[in-house]
Amino acid sequence: MLPVIIFIKGMLIGLCIAAPIGPVGILCIRTTLSRGWRAGVATGLGAAVGDGTFGAAAAFGIVLITGFIKNHSVIVRLVGGVLLVVIGTKIIIKPPALVDKDPGVEAETSHKYLASHFATTLLLTLTNPATMLSFMAVFAGVGVTAYDNHFYSYLIVAGVFSGSLLWWFILSSATFHAGKKMVVKTLHRVNLFSGLFILAFAAAALLSVVI
Repeated sequence: MLPVIIFIKGMLIGLCIAAPIGPVGILCIRTTLSRGWRAGVATGLGAAVGDGTFGAAAAFGIVLITGFIKNHSVIVRLVGGVLLVVIGTKIIIKPPALVDKDPGVEAETSHKYLASHFATTLLLTLTNPATMLSFMAVFAGVGVTAYDNHFYSYLIVAGVFSGSLLWWFILSSATFHAGKKMVVKTLHRVNLFSGLFILAFAAAALLSVVI
């Protein structure tokens, strides 16, 4: 199989995994509206790195990550659920801020919170066992298994990361341009919806621990 075909296949997998709007997608939209485009991309970058990590586990046939998730699924779901509770509550309580009035504000806030946005979504992605299961299912569905040639495995992982990052770039850019017309009252509603949506995911994750 041609290397470019493998890379493109990886990109399509990354897009398929990242595109459905879940807690990370809502967080990316809200962050872009309140902190600006750079912060939104940083949020998506954390998710893309997490997707790349799971993609590597699936492509290389790594049992360490999958084994840890399987053996500690309760702890992983508990950590993910608590993290979602913290994020959702913070979004609802914290007042929104507009960043389009002064271009310097976006640069300042983006640099200040860049690492925080990246780390939050990376941890959120890595504590979601469903992501790993999704990768395993998609890889099996499109006929991707652990390659004997490690170069092919690297290509598929690079493709997954690139496809995921492309989606977050598109989502952040579209949100940022649409958000320029929003007023504070509208952002209040976005915050409330986003926070409640993420808390719903948190409730589902925590309930899965006890049920």
